[in-house]
Amino acid sequence: LYLRLATMAEEDDGDLTEAVRLLEKARAARESGAVLEALERVHRKRGDLEAREAVLLRWLELERAETPVDSRRVADALLRLAELRFAIDESAIDACALVEEATALDESRTRTLSVAALLATAADQHPTNDAVLALYEDVARRTGDDGVLLDALRRRALQGVVEDALREAVALADRLGERAIVEELLRGYVDGVRRSEEELGGAAWALLSLAAVVDARGEVREAL
Repeated sequence: LYLRLATMAEEDDGDLTEAVRLLEKARAARESGAVLEALERVHRKRGDLEAREAVLLRWLELERAETPVDSRRVADALLRLAELRFAIDESAIDACALVEEATALDESRTRTLSVAALLATAADQHPTNDAVLALYEDVARRTGDDGVLLDALRRRALQGVVEDALREAVALADRLGERAIVEELLRGYVDGVRRSEEELGGAAWALLSLAAVVDARGEVREAL
């Protein structure tokens, strides 16, 4: 009853304080994963990070103690906690570990796609964190979605990863018809080589590819 009333307070009335009060009453009557999941959601809407983390840790503890354990429910709690940790932890080490554990528990495509979306947001929060970018790329490859993979590869390529990864990103963007991304990647690589004052000979393939992209737009002088 308290859970239903809390849902009404949250969704119909927009009264998050009342929703928390009712959910705490439900929790006192019978603590369950469903109650804690709802309580975490309301704390998230309120922006109460400390309360949210405490609830998430308890929710995860309860799900792990279930007999039998529902791996999907454990994965749900792990990913909610990872989302929070990505937002508050600059290193993101713990968050990445939580994501890896969750994906090992639930390897379904639906889950993999949702994890990829979570990691795309994490990559926005940690754009130069190689651990986050590498995990995003790994999960993106498992989605079977070329658009998701391109986003992950593009982010890594723009951070100056090895040339093979850049070539893969350029080739995929070209195959998907994403000409603007092709040009962005090639320009970024060539500009990076120039700034490092290295010989451009090693970047000849990128220079030629960039010239072809520019020429295709009809900007012959720039291509030259």
